[in-house]
Order: sequence, then C-alpha cells, then structure tokens
Amino acid sequence: MMWPRPGRVFAAARSHSFAQLAEAVDAAFARWDLAHLHMFTLAEGTNLCRARDWDGELPDEALDSAATKLSRLNLGE
Repeated sequence: MMWPRPGRVFAAARSHSFAQLAEAVDAAFARWDLAHLHMFTLAEGTNLCRARDWDGELPDEALDSAATKLSRLNLGE
C-alpha cells in the first residue's frame, strides 16, 4: 500500500458551482484536451451537467452544473 495515497485534495467554497469543480478536476489531473464531459449525481439521484454541452437541452431531470452551487450539498454528501 502506498502512503500517502495518490490523489488530489480540493478546497471549495459553497459558492462555487459544480461546473467550477469539474474544471478544477480537469486541471488537477492535467487532462490535456479539457474536452471531457462531466456529470455529478447527488445522493438523492439528481444529475448535474453543463447545459452548453447538451446544446441547452439537459437530459430529463438534470440541472445545469454551471448554475448549481456546491451549497446544495448536505453534510456527508
């Protein structure tokens, strides 16, 4: 087992959006093309993705990650 475990640590404010978090993940893992789509699924099943990646028409029941703040999360999510 490796110690410390490989990985990244993020500091984020509740005012950041999920899209900003996705951009930080792309930068932290040095994704060379920055073209990866992202989708977050919250504990209650809500999906978050960037509306512009879907030509403005999000999948059913999804919210725009650029407009949804991390403050939507509850403790432990």
